Amino acid sequence: MTTIQENDDKTRIVWKSHRVNILLTVTDKRGRFITDLTKDDFEVLENKRPQKNHGVHRAKPICPSASPILVDTSNSVRDRFRFIQEAAIEFINSVIRRARTGRWW
Repeated sequence: MTTIQENDDKTRIVWKSHRVNILLTVTDKRGRFITDLTKDDFEVLENKRPQKNHGVHRAKPICPSASPILVDTSNSVRDRFRFIQEAAIEFINSVIRRARTGRWW
């Protein structure tokens, strides 16, 4: 359930959820991925109390070209826009380099 409440000229978003996705990666001592885990291999606690585990789902790999990049182009950053633009370009280039070598971490 999502509600938007007006309070003192500020917008407040309240979100109540009964299910939360927890994204994680599990590796062994050598850094190799462990991919055969089931929900029985995990215990979910909230305030030291066990919570229901609805299951383990493997995410599909994210294609770097499908990752959005947001850049602030408002007047408030006009004097720093060149730096922001160069940082975004460097980030994209580093992602492409990792994709070509197959090293993501």
